[in-house]
Amino acid sequence: MDFTSDTTNSHDTSNSHLSLEDAVGPHQAGEVDANIDEDEKQQLSLLNDEELRGLKLQEEKEALLTRRNTLLQEIQTYQNILMKENAGKKPKNGDILQNDITQDFLDLISISSSNPNLAINDRKRVESINGLTNLQKELVTKYDTLPLLNMNLRLSYLRDHTYPHLQVSVQSRDRMHNDGIEVLVVNYKFCRNTMNPFEIQYKMFYKFEDSTLLKWEILRISTNVRLKAKQLLATRNFQKCLLSLYEFDKIKSRKTGIFQNLINLLKRKTKCYLMNNGDSLVIERVIREGGLTTLKLQINFIIVMPGERGKPRNCFLPMSKISITLWKGGERFNQMDLDEICYGLIKEYGVGTGLKEICNVCLFPDIYAR
Repeated sequence: MDFTSDTTNSHDTSNSHLSLEDAVGPHQAGEVDANIDEDEKQQLSLLNDEELRGLKLQEEKEALLTRRNTLLQEIQTYQNILMKENAGKKPKNGDILQNDITQDFLDLISISSSNPNLAINDRKRVESINGLTNLQKELVTKYDTLPLLNMNLRLSYLRDHTYPHLQVSVQSRDRMHNDGIEVLVVNYKFCRNTMNPFEIQYKMFYKFEDSTLLKWEILRISTNVRLKAKQLLATRNFQKCLLSLYEFDKIKSRKTGIFQNLINLLKRKTKCYLMNNGDSLVIERVIREGGLTTLKLQINFIIVMPGERGKPRNCFLPMSKISITLWKGGERFNQMDLDEICYGLIKEYGVGTGLKEICNVCLFPDIYAR
């Protein structure tokens, strides 16, 4: 039944605004409403549960689409307002960052609204990410804080941050038969100390299918570290050897710098005899104390490698042991007192400054006491 014809009629009659009850009476109006409800129930009863659920979902979809379009219009309105307010103003760093974040958010909304089915399909598709995957593609599909798999990025971090003073070069590469094993000859050059670098060359049997180092052997090692690294290389642990040699190069370079600074300082300060044999620095100074008296100070800076005597059993990195010996007129001072002084000054000032203070205390007692 269509009851709208009265309201759309252009003629203004006295009955055009009558209610249903005024037109047919209250009793008959109730019967009409009952008939309408009965018809709707009959129509709904003809639909099964699946069709009813589909109708409800369609209504919800239309409501959500309407709501989304409204929100997009509001976002566009607020964006226009912000652009007008910020026009002519010099943005700060924080504002630039916030604008970038806002723009990225708007871009994501526009992409999802323009083609929502594509986003759904992307979520359903399984992506295989490994070390050879493009970095940008891996970042797009990454939702955790685990390290990135991209091999080029990982190698750059190793080269620039973990081993910046190590040069690695592949001398040769051959495949053994058809078993997937390749033989690599790799040269490692430790060049932190540019005046006295050392090298070690390995022959490595590597299986690239599962990234496994099957075995390795040493082809060549520099003579200046051959004896020092003998016990370390006997462990047959490649990672341990590489890390320990790199740490050894670091400590050795630092020791060379400390000894050189002490030599330069003492040469400027007074006339004295200096002898540096690498592991120890010997300083002799003649003072006038009722006569001519010779003071002799020996600073021992020993690097203890893993496996050597005096090294903690579970420590696989090199360690430095510093001690001093002092003679006055050929008579040696008590070693326990010297060790206590050495330990206290190094703990207070650090190795470099602590050894400078030791030289002042032992070789210039008259100046230091003032």
